[in-house]
Amino acid sequence: IYRTAIAVIGCFGFSTIAAADTPTWTISEATPGVVVTHAGVSRVAVRNGPLAMGDIITTGPNARVVLVRGEEYAMVAPNSRLQVADPTPSGGFTQFVERLGNVVYSIKKKATPHFGVATPYLAAVVKGTTFSVTVNATGASVQVIEGAVQVSTLDRGASHLVLPGDVAQWRRAT
Repeated sequence: IYRTAIAVIGCFGFSTIAAADTPTWTISEATPGVVVTHAGVSRVAVRNGPLAMGDIITTGPNARVVLVRGEEYAMVAPNSRLQVADPTPSGGFTQFVERLGNVVYSIKKKATPHFGVATPYLAAVVKGTTFSVTVNATGASVQVIEGAVQVSTLDRGASHLVLPGDVAQWRRAT
């Protein structure tokens, strides 16, 4: 059974984590066709390559990349675009802005929310879980595989806790 929640990109203030205490994301595996853009300069993604705040990871039609941070990972599917976010404006925990494609995240469980993904349409905040975020030209969705993900609107007027088997989605009006 799937439940649907309407949501748009949101800003959250659940917890604050010092950026210096958080390990950086690195590229664990990358197939040909993965590009990392840093300060406007693009380069081919390389195994064990570090990612910095603001880096944009783009996968081509047949390309995939796995990003890791300790025990956590993000598996980026073909035709995706993901940016390493500045955690400061979002309370210290938004790690990625996903603009296009599909990414499966596995985030280590902690007592308080500490990780988030923002999209042009919705945002997800987690304490620890495995979930996927899909973004395309008409909207975005979050599907939870394990754990729970909080999805909220910008004004926090609408909020939905997405559990395993549930989907939160936002579709652009036609």
